[in-house]
Amino acid sequence: MYAAVSGNVSGDNVQKRIWLDGDRGSPVAGSYPEEFFENWLAHGTGGTCFPLNGAFAALLEALEFPVRRIATTMMVPGVERGISNHGSVVVTFDDVDYAVDAQTAGFEALPLRPGEETRTTSGIHAMSAFPIEDGFEVRFHTGHVREQEFRFQTESENDPVDHERFVSLYARSTDNAFSPFNNQLYICRHFEDSILSIHRGKKISVAADGSLTSVELDDALVREALVEEFGISEEAVYALPKDDPDAPGM
Repeated sequence: MYAAVSGNVSGDNVQKRIWLDGDRGSPVAGSYPEEFFENWLAHGTGGTCFPLNGAFAALLEALEFPVRRIATTMMVPGVERGISNHGSVVVTFDDVDYAVDAQTAGFEALPLRPGEETRTTSGIHAMSAFPIEDGFEVRFHTGHVREQEFRFQTESENDPVDHERFVSLYARSTDNAFSPFNNQLYICRHFEDSILSIHRGKKISVAADGSLTSVELDDALVREALVEEFGISEEAVYALPKDDPDAPGM
């Protein structure tokens, strides 16, 4: 299930940016799993961490997997542990927890064993976990940055949380102080032997050997790539607002 979601659902802010450009009269796009999957089926869109992992957790629950949602901290500059800026998913089998984060799209479930370092073997999608006080630090590479690892840390006080907590944290992320995904298009698709993303007007490809190529795109080429390479509907693509080139981002 994790591999299927990793390889077929993008991490993106398409629906969020369309919502931000609208009247904002409803919950943030993708807040609830039914709407998330309706958008995915109709438009090929995914989401950022809270809607994406919230929908994945709901899918696993419907299939009767032993799943829980957790709120964690993505450790980026200027952020202290405990801010709960990243939502993730854990499944338990035979008393072992496994991280199955749909945004990191690791294809292979990552064991979380107390006191033990673990890592997956899924090549360019690989993740690793390191025990820390009160939990684990999970490390991974994004599709647009390969020279450094990104990392999030679990917190016992936010393990587990319910879906409404995901909804409230996702709503908070519409404040630019809590999210880099509000003012510029970001989309990333993980395929079995490659990763493709668009970030700050560049199309970035990661090959199976980890090598990266980057191509500058104008607005017309971004729209073409979204439809033809990422599978996003033309309706969603043409509803996207223009990027703010001066806005901070990941």
